[in-house]
Amino acid sequence: MSEFFGEDETDSRNAAKEISHLFDNMEHYALEFADTHSESVQVYIGNENPVFTSPHISMVLKTIQLPTGEVALLLIAGPKRMSYRKNVALLSAMASILEKT
Repeated sequence: MSEFFGEDETDSRNAAKEISHLFDNMEHYALEFADTHSESVQVYIGNENPVFTSPHISMVLKTIQLPTGEVALLLIAGPKRMSYRKNVALLSAMASILEKT
């Protein structure tokens, strides 16, 4: 969260509002993201996101199928300057673990 507040005051306020809106409405957005099912990790930077458009927030996400048959969404939301390589690797590892257990 501290990365969102590293910009100027107006950008920080807007980023905080956007991330709060995302978290407050995650159930709705999770269903939309699940509909964009892909075998690979998806990375959306700022306004590239087809479900949650935001100039301040980027997302790394993957939809997986659990051994129970349920579909789960793994999502990392953060500032546009996040470490994408690290977060893609983290999400891939987590997906691999969850899909096997």
